[in-house]
Amino acid sequence: MKTIKFIVGDCFGHFINDAETESLAKILKGDNAENTDYLIGQGISMNDLELIKLNNPKVYESIKNRDIVKKNKQIAHKCKVENCHITIPTKVSDTEYHLNILIDSGCCELSDHITGEHINGVILIEAVRQAFIAVTEAFFLAPEDKTYFIMKELRCEFLQFLFPLPIQMRYKILSHVQKAKCQLDFSVSTELYHVENEKACVINGVFSVYPKKMMVQLESELAKNSLTIFK
Repeated sequence: MKTIKFIVGDCFGHFINDAETESLAKILKGDNAENTDYLIGQGISMNDLELIKLNNPKVYESIKNRDIVKKNKQIAHKCKVENCHITIPTKVSDTEYHLNILIDSGCCELSDHITGEHINGVILIEAVRQAFIAVTEAFFLAPEDKTYFIMKELRCEFLQFLFPLPIQMRYKILSHVQKAKCQLDFSVSTELYHVENEKACVINGVFSVYPKKMMVQLESELAKNSLTIFK
């Protein structure tokens, strides 16, 4: 029976030492274990995977979840792929979707916020916010729609730590209503976990989707009038 080992980004040094996972640096030096399969944990990017392929092809061929690093920054409305924390969502049913969370060591949230060994809540909340956009645009809007997302409510329950290991998200739509011709309302619940029967975090959200042109005009007017509150 093969052993399973996880490859984790070097930014999670304390976790790597305590959990006996494999650091990216160690793998790039050519280290490998016999009779072992590898899984990508957190802190690994597509570029990192290419470096593993170049420097340690034996380990590369033994990585069982290589596709997890393939991300599309457009689905999260990001300019830099390292700031996209989610994979492309897959449909389970009309009300349930599945995504993987993969955090790049170069993302903005990790640039100055690594506390202890767990994944901080700010990143998990951002991953869920990105999922609101990705699922809605992929399955509920036409490709040509130009939209504007407004978050109205967010409720978080952190049940246990999530660590720099594979993290999955179950995304459930509780309701979606066409409230007006130019407003689509969603209420969703997400569960984040390492293994399916042990949810670690529940984040529920309510948000609305509007035509972008309308909201840009409205926001511009509100911005112009914003200083009046200080008078």
